[in-house]
Amino acid sequence: MAGGRYSTMFKQGDTFLRTLTYKPGGVVMNLTGCSIASKMRAAYDNTISQVLTVAILDAVHGKFSISLTPAQTAALEPGNYSYDIELTDALGTVRTIIYGTFTVKSENTR
Repeated sequence: MAGGRYSTMFKQGDTFLRTLTYKPGGVVMNLTGCSIASKMRAAYDNTISQVLTVAILDAVHGKFSISLTPAQTAALEPGNYSYDIELTDALGTVRTIIYGTFTVKSENTR
């Protein structure tokens, strides 16, 4: 089963941080024993542009975060990037829980 779609925008040089709760079917999933990974790729050539930092904040309540530092976002060219977030459960089953598009806008203040 494919995950949910979430697209957003951020500017070069900004901190990107989103805190999320994984609730498949509306029920919070306990993330104990799970790992989560995320990468973004340039839409124009499909090469990996950044590996997002993923942290499980509260496993019992399904909370985790994805983030990029200001240096990471500054290194991105303005444009559209595809990404996904994959969860690997304690049994080794991998599933995409979120996917979408990041739109990077150019920064004006440097």
